[in-house]
Amino acid sequence: MKLETKELVLVAIYTEYQKDLPKMESISPDSIGIDPQLFNVAICKLDNEGYIRDAVMVFAGDEAFPVVVRTSKVKITNTGIEYIEGLFEIERSSRRYDKVRKVAEKLVDNVASQVLIGYITQVLAGF
Repeated sequence: MKLETKELVLVAIYTEYQKDLPKMESISPDSIGIDPQLFNVAICKLDNEGYIRDAVMVFAGDEAFPVVVRTSKVKITNTGIEYIEGLFEIERSSRRYDKVRKVAEKLVDNVASQVLIGYITQVLAGF
């Protein structure tokens, strides 16, 4: 399983959401190891596809995708949760820690973004 950029971003949002006190602003291109422009496009696509909501996006001129994205108010939708849990074969009734651990295990098994794995490891340490 090779994840697309927007899936990597959605995994970070899902992971942060699992915390008791999510700090969505901690999700950034640097924190998950993605090019800023690709990150901005991924956020826009996820919003358009109904996987997330409330991302603040700033567009410039005739640009089709945002030049600036703020994630501080972003929320994952039920559709986004179902997508990630289906992709990673996570039981909806699992404990939050177990959900995040399963995501981390699957990412390691599939050699995904090493920076994202580091981010998820930090989230797990906070449980």
